[in-house]
Amino acid sequence: MILGHCNITKNQILEIVDHTDSDLLSIFGSERENFFTGLGTLITDPAEREIFYSKYLNEPSRRAYAAGDREIVMPCFIALPKQRAGKYVQFNVRLVEMPDTGDITGILTVTDITKKAIRDKIFLMLSSTKYDLVADVDLLAGRYEIVSGGDDNIPEMSGCYSERIRKVVKETLVKGWGEDGYVENMLDPTMMLERLKVQGSYSFIYSLHNAAGEIRTKKMTISAIDLRLGRVCIIRADVTDVLNAERKAKEELERALREAENASKVKSDFLSSMSHRNV
Repeated sequence: MILGHCNITKNQILEIVDHTDSDLLSIFGSERENFFTGLGTLITDPAEREIFYSKYLNEPSRRAYAAGDREIVMPCFIALPKQRAGKYVQFNVRLVEMPDTGDITGILTVTDITKKAIRDKIFLMLSSTKYDLVADVDLLAGRYEIVSGGDDNIPEMSGCYSERIRKVVKETLVKGWGEDGYVENMLDPTMMLERLKVQGSYSFIYSLHNAAGEIRTKKMTISAIDLRLGRVCIIRADVTDVLNAERKAKEELERALREAENASKVKSDFLSSMSHRNV
């Protein structure tokens, strides 16, 4: 995203190659201290911004070099002036001493690590979850990507989110069960964002046909990954066997209760009968 060369000793920006289309050098100026102070204002979290300043301004950079540190690395979240959504980036400054002058210079690179950061958050959520489909959804762009698993009757692994939901509803839901509108509502982008801002995550259950024509019950969990980016994670698990086991256990419990009630009634009737005979 950004490549730069600066002289820390002389407080100068020597060169900036800016691929963000934000014209950052014109905005922040060619003095290194001012430029890095301006870069820090792009960091949305105040605590992260202070850490950035404690690492990258001229004085801490000189101290780092004196201490033997030759590379200063920091991942964080930034919002660029001309871009709708922010990004996770990694700042990296390599510190070098110029042999002819002894000046300390820095080679700056700012790399977009948004995809990796989102994937790391998703896989952290999956560490204790059983699933058959995981999707990374970008609600701002209206796109999705299947991270793991998938539908055996919908082959696409990425594409338009609204088209995917249309296929799920029209091609997989069990007809006549009245779940169409319910599933559409639970997966509607506007509703998802509003609900996730309050809850962080929510779940719902619905039924579908798999490619073999079997009816399976699925639990869909929608979780916020980073609402600043409009990114959410959809995790789907097959709960057919679990629900069947719960239903069977409930039926067996109800049967045992009925048998106990019948036995109690028989006993009560017998004792009542014996009492009348004794009288």
